[in-house]
Amino acid sequence: CKCPLGFEGINCTDNIDDCSNHTCQFGVCIDKINGYTCKCHSGFIGKFCEITSQLKSSLLQNNRTEILSKTCTPEICSNNGICYEDSLNRVQCRCSPGFIGDRCLMLKSVHANRNDSYMKLSKPKIFPHLNITMIFSTIQNNGILIYFGHMGHIVAELFMGRIRVSHDIGNSPGSVVFSYHTVNDGKIHELQLISIGQNFSLIVDRSYTRFINNRGIRTYMNTSEMDG
Repeated sequence: CKCPLGFEGINCTDNIDDCSNHTCQFGVCIDKINGYTCKCHSGFIGKFCEITSQLKSSLLQNNRTEILSKTCTPEICSNNGICYEDSLNRVQCRCSPGFIGDRCLMLKSVHANRNDSYMKLSKPKIFPHLNITMIFSTIQNNGILIYFGHMGHIVAELFMGRIRVSHDIGNSPGSVVFSYHTVNDGKIHELQLISIGQNFSLIVDRSYTRFINNRGIRTYMNTSEMDG
């Protein structure tokens, strides 16, 4: 049998579970034939439940000019954003991690719906510099945060609550460094990884930096050698 889209099995009677790799951010996946929909939790809207309902109501009632206020008040910036006035005396919002927009109403975060979930990104260009910054919150003791490997690797992981980074640009064995403190306290933390040639920096919460060097024949990790 040649099965129609959305079905599989010997007799094409099994509906493929399209929710196995769904991208519903703040909602529940509802499986359909050759597709799925997201049933959003209260307070969220959008095709993938990625927008707060506050944003929709604001856009329906006001245009961009009307939304902008002339003075800072507690309710201007949503989701714990901080209001401030720029050099031109315009009101701006400094958004909390995971939110963007004029008033911090738009979600910009990744929600892992399974223990084995991951996000695949395009090939990084480490020729010869790389800067990766991620903001996360977890209570797990161990797990992968970032992994990239080809003729070497860059790996950032949780190891017994601390950040462990292995940096190998092709000069095995790789160089390893740990964060000073644990980060599995459920609070928001910022991780920054900077690779410049053989040198590598680990920065946590913008408060301290640890350095390592992967000495050898190779002077940098050249991702241009990869296909695709």
